[in-house]
Amino acid sequence: MSLFLVPDELSGERLDAVAARVSGYSRTKIVDLVSAGKVRINSELVLKPSMRVNGGELLELQEQEIKKNSVTVRPQLADGLEVSYEDQDILVVDKPVGVAAHPSLGW
Repeated sequence: MSLFLVPDELSGERLDAVAARVSGYSRTKIVDLVSAGKVRINSELVLKPSMRVNGGELLELQEQEIKKNSVTVRPQLADGLEVSYEDQDILVVDKPVGVAAHPSLGW
């Protein structure tokens, strides 16, 4: 279980947006938690992710066990990669179409 105090600057915002912002979970995850009866504001069960919250309210999330992703990402060499610019802070790569910019399923 995690407890968060709703910041005053987020007063009047939707619960799903506020909960996602303070917890680091996605809004989809927050909606799933609300649907499962795992979210409370000031100890009262939240029934709608669209409800508006007020600054100073206590948000309680009863996280469900998160399953670990069993996918292993393996780097793959790609022809046609060209370094356009590089310094100690940034690297700019010109990549061919069809080469993924970040690892994800389906690539």
